[in-house]
Amino acid sequence: PLTADREIVLAAVQQNGSALHWAAEQLKTDNGFVLEASRLNSEAHEVAARLLGADALRELEASAQKHFRVKFVFLGHGGAGKTCLRRRLAEGVFADQLPATDGIEVSELEETVSPHDAQEHRLSVYLWDLGGQDEYMATHPFFIDGFALYALVVDLERYVRSNGDNVASSLRFLRTARARAPVAPIALIGTHADSAEVTEPGGVIRQLQRELDNACPGGITPTLFFVVSSKDGAGVDSLRSGLAAHAITLDHVRDTVPAPTVKLHDELRSRAADSPHLPLRQVVSLATSAACRVTVAGKPPAAIPDEASAFRALERLSGWGAIHYRDSPMLRETVVLRPQWLADAMACVIGPKQPAAESAGAITRARARQRCELVADGRLDHARIDELWSAETIDGFDASIVALRPYLLATMHAFELAYPLLDAEGKPTGASLVPSMLPSLRPSGAAPFAGLACDALVAKMEIRLSFLPPELFPRLIVRLQQYVKAGDCWFDARALSSGGMLLARGEGANSWAAITMGGCFDAAGGWFTSAAFATSIIIDARGAHPIALRGLAWRCLDTLQTEYDGVKAAVSLLSSAGNAVDLEDAREAIREDREVRSRGEVLLVDDLKPGALVTGARDADERRFDGDLATAPPGPGNWRARTVAFIESTYLPADMHGRSAPPLLWLLVPTEAAVEDGSWLDHSQWAPATFELRALSEPPEEEWGWALTTLRVPFDVTSQALVHATPYLLRMLRVVLRVGVRDLAAAVAQDLGRLVSAVEAKAAIIVGDAADEQPPPAQRRRLEGHSQADARPVLTPKAPYLDWRALGDAALAASADGGMLIVPDPSRTRAVWMARQHMPVSLRAMMLQNDHLKDELSRTKLELAHARVQYPSTWQLQINDVPVQGLIDVPQGSDEFNEREQLLQAKLPGANLLQLRRVQNQDLYSRYFFERKLTAERHSGNANERQLWMSSGPTPPDVLCNSAHGVDPMFYLQGGSYGVAAYFAEDPLYSHFIRPCPAQPQEGFQLILAQVVLGDVKEFGSAMGNARFDNGGKRLAIGDLKQEPFKEDGSGQYDSWTGTEGDMRWLQPPLARCWVHPREVKENGRKKTQWYSKAPDCDGCRAALAQCKAMMADGPRYGRQYMIARFQKAYPQYVLRYSLSQ
Repeated sequence: PLTADREIVLAAVQQNGSALHWAAEQLKTDNGFVLEASRLNSEAHEVAARLLGADALRELEASAQKHFRVKFVFLGHGGAGKTCLRRRLAEGVFADQLPATDGIEVSELEETVSPHDAQEHRLSVYLWDLGGQDEYMATHPFFIDGFALYALVVDLERYVRSNGDNVASSLRFLRTARARAPVAPIALIGTHADSAEVTEPGGVIRQLQRELDNACPGGITPTLFFVVSSKDGAGVDSLRSGLAAHAITLDHVRDTVPAPTVKLHDELRSRAADSPHLPLRQVVSLATSAACRVTVAGKPPAAIPDEASAFRALERLSGWGAIHYRDSPMLRETVVLRPQWLADAMACVIGPKQPAAESAGAITRARARQRCELVADGRLDHARIDELWSAETIDGFDASIVALRPYLLATMHAFELAYPLLDAEGKPTGASLVPSMLPSLRPSGAAPFAGLACDALVAKMEIRLSFLPPELFPRLIVRLQQYVKAGDCWFDARALSSGGMLLARGEGANSWAAITMGGCFDAAGGWFTSAAFATSIIIDARGAHPIALRGLAWRCLDTLQTEYDGVKAAVSLLSSAGNAVDLEDAREAIREDREVRSRGEVLLVDDLKPGALVTGARDADERRFDGDLATAPPGPGNWRARTVAFIESTYLPADMHGRSAPPLLWLLVPTEAAVEDGSWLDHSQWAPATFELRALSEPPEEEWGWALTTLRVPFDVTSQALVHATPYLLRMLRVVLRVGVRDLAAAVAQDLGRLVSAVEAKAAIIVGDAADEQPPPAQRRRLEGHSQADARPVLTPKAPYLDWRALGDAALAASADGGMLIVPDPSRTRAVWMARQHMPVSLRAMMLQNDHLKDELSRTKLELAHARVQYPSTWQLQINDVPVQGLIDVPQGSDEFNEREQLLQAKLPGANLLQLRRVQNQDLYSRYFFERKLTAERHSGNANERQLWMSSGPTPPDVLCNSAHGVDPMFYLQGGSYGVAAYFAEDPLYSHFIRPCPAQPQEGFQLILAQVVLGDVKEFGSAMGNARFDNGGKRLAIGDLKQEPFKEDGSGQYDSWTGTEGDMRWLQPPLARCWVHPREVKENGRKKTQWYSKAPDCDGCRAALAQCKAMMADGPRYGRQYMIARFQKAYPQYVLRYSLSQ
């Protein structure tokens, strides 16, 4: 919002904290504004915590930092001068005779800006140059959104010379941007202003702007038009300053983020030069390391404390350069640091189908050659991917990209650029279809309705779009892949003049459909085109059950079209003769229970009824649903589809209509014990455990039927929960009575009608009891606001029918075990859940293909990790070079055993090494390996790695060494002389004496020999405990440390810290006891008093006394300890079992 708007809204929030929610939704405020408003009163703070998330708000409160960054996207036809202009802006040079941009190219630059606060800030500008060839436009929308500033670049010389023949192609790019970003600013930039033919550049650019506005009203932002010459630099400075000045007025450019997020951004940028991508695990390790900690004056240091916070930081970095697809199981383990790398990989597959010009670069020519050979017909053979993505086609290609080829393929599938082809049995064929690379001409043998009976039913629809985005039809092919006949598809990516697909569905393919653009088929299979079809998509379904196929295709297209905010659709039903009935008129007739007719012909509309009968008016929809259900003829009819549409619209919260939606269908079912004793039919005998909610599989197509799953959630029918849920539960029971549910016990199914009556009666009893206990209004709790005068009653919203979030959590837990899965349903934006055993064959085949790809990615992920991590030469590896996991016995007499024995005896005289076990924990060592590498990078290649000792005390070393977090400092939450940390001793005698770890039931004791990355160490000397020191401008007791101490010069934090624990002066002979005779403890209330006997009790105690005296005699040596605050800094290398001579 503008400054004046901010002041008005802040004043409103001061009076009523809930106004912040409205402001954030309506004004699209940035995080900084929400943070500022949250400080006004407690209610505003609660609203801010809901808007941003409580953890995210705390991170902002700890270290808010303004950050300005913008994505500046160049659009325009080939040869318009985009690349020359990008290089002039980014590098200050002019490069003549550049080849056409192959796909997408990215540059960065920095600008200094002064927003309304009058302070100078750094503006990071990311320049995205999108290739102008028509074939590339299929990939452009994935780089176009509402969070960028766009520039339509037009060659003014060509515009003048050819009398505006490049306006049409420019309009296509303009409309493509407006389809995905209807309100984003779009500048008009005229290039070649130095040309002799452009005599009045200012007048030419204004004339061009008028033409574009007439054809696409509101397309160009009125104040953003510029004329430049990349050759001599004229107008470039004005362009740079003008765009920067406009950029800083945009909310998404001016943002407030936690300071460590900016630090992480800088760290990832510095690594992007060495690698285009990093494993997610390594990025999280970097994010939570000292490298991303920031000193904040007067506050504790700001950090990214854990993995969840690291994910939030990565989400904020979206659009800043790093790309992380967290929601995709197949892509989430990789973070792309250089978007150029991903764009290059896509350009290898999607682009012009003809050879590149000789003037093009070697890589561009190689890509074009491989595309023509490998993807010319739209089919991509996985066995030849190594030819497509290679050193010949990708700049900077290395071994890591070889391992990530499955990732690139999965990216194409995830972004609907391709889909895997399956054979007739649903098995993978080892190939993918890339719709945007399909042949541009219709197959000569395409005859969609050949063989159908002359009296076949017809269901047709026309969707006329205000603009046809170039990638929309290929994406529709991907979404309908289960039914598409791949050999009968075509798409003209260059001119967008024609495209089509043939669909088959049902036993023996008894229903067919042709979905076409630019034309349509007649009943005899003849193809004809018309200018009227230029932006239309026709769905023509015929056969025994055409409405199911038309309904599926229409829902998929409708869901897809909603992603394009700038595209409007006019939908009509078509008769067999081609006469049209507007969709809204048809829906109105359905609601009034009238036939839908066109010139006497009755049109088929059963596929439209479920949606048409849900209006969003809850009370009216509920009355219509109940009335129709009570009077409907026997049989399932379309009640499954209608129930899904009704529940989704009426009961499911609006914020759960996306991928986070829980299972939609739940049935109240008696437990096995209640069925056995019969108590479930008598509501007077109901107990909290009599019933449970059972999830139903919801198939994407209604005729597959519902089925009971094993996912169950307890439900107390004796509480108010039953009252809230009764409307939902009763309607589900009544629908199930009509449509049936597979796998429901017969004894339950036959008495569902009696259960309906019992639920109604029980709910009425609970309501009556609650009314008797209602307190008077004067006793109702009030909410304390900013002041006592601000106090007002709590406004409690109507309770939801079900606890949808809890149900969603239960489904997620079940998905981890494979019990319930989200299945692909391209006709919905909401998640659809099914049990695997209930999936039809075609859907199960798709899921198996996804599982196969996930397994391949997991395998290549391990290969990539192995390629990056250098395991110790002593480790045992499996056949595939994956380390053997666990604690491995090292043979006595081996060099490895003898070396550790000598080390132990040199440090602990009298020790006899009985057993040596090598710790092989692949995941833990990988984290340690990367931490060591990061630390070495910060310290000129020296990580200061040491071998140190520690005892796990009462925790068996096996537990610690096999865990995912190893030597976790959280184990020491009680603190110690040096705070919350993992402690390591330089001498094993300290660990043995202070914290013995007996090897019960075996002989001897156990110690861990660890590799520890110390880096830059803070020296405390003999100081410890309550001794205070200056820690980042704040006096702090050493024993209160919870993370690495700050450096005295303010340059950051140390990597570790050390001390001699008071030179062991606190040690006393009475402390010496063997582990069999520990010091006794007496309790007096909450106080514990330690007391000691006067003399040792056994040989072990006498040996402990000797050890105690040795440590007292040389306290600085034996007391030396090192502390780390993060487990990644240490790796438990060996577990030693030893005895000690008395």
